Amino acid sequence: MKGLAGYPEVAEVVVFVKDHQDADQRVNLGGLQQPVRFDDISQRLVDLGFPKFSSFVSRRVEHDITVSTGSSTCDGVRGEINIDQPLLHFYHDVFLETTNPQPFDFTESIAKVGEDNNIDVGGLVRIAFRKTSRVPSKSSAV
Repeated sequence: MKGLAGYPEVAEVVVFVKDHQDADQRVNLGGLQQPVRFDDISQRLVDLGFPKFSSFVSRRVEHDITVSTGSSTCDGVRGEINIDQPLLHFYHDVFLETTNPQPFDFTESIAKVGEDNNIDVGGLVRIAFRKTSRVPSKSSAV
């Protein structure tokens, strides 16, 4: 269900806290009402037995997008891009609609090759490519 500015009314929130060995511990806070507020996150952590926090640091979010022969889709976390659709068309027409539904200044969406041959788009997103190999099962090998 969509709420304010087209965002979902509830957001699934995951935070990472340092444990006693300074390693990241993933904590799923479940659904929080939009807009998510610092006090809501802090209180949920206290309810789960963590100490009260005074600040948070945002992490970069990765989106799992696979190539398919079907329609291009995105749910804000994962999706599919049609093999025949240009990548920047997918970014503007599908990805931004689900991850940033507010009006967007397209003049700020210049794409360029950045670090490690990733594609940087207007400072909003970095696109990286991973090659995956699929090994056929014995029954389908020729």
